[in-house]
Amino acid sequence: MRRALVVAVLVLAGCQSFSEGMKVVCDAPTKVDPKLEPADKATAIATVIQKDLTNTEVLDLIRSLGASSPEDKDKGFAAAVKRAGIEHCPLLDEGAKRE
Repeated sequence: MRRALVVAVLVLAGCQSFSEGMKVVCDAPTKVDPKLEPADKATAIATVIQKDLTNTEVLDLIRSLGASSPEDKDKGFAAAVKRAGIEHCPLLDEGAKRE
């Protein structure tokens, strides 16, 4: 009974794995209007991530990368995508378009 309660709480809390959290981040650009101006698109992507991301490890990673140099940010994010086992990350594609 106790185990069932713990499982139910985790399900209701939206327990998200690292890979699931990274998928939310990677797929965020696909959930916004591609015709938005770059600044508006960045804001919309951030809003999607904020709404859908619950994994604390990924949240901490995103926060820490925000304070990094662009090169370290790219390397760190690409490493996290690889660790999550994600083969295609639209957010990485967005970054490549801006370069």
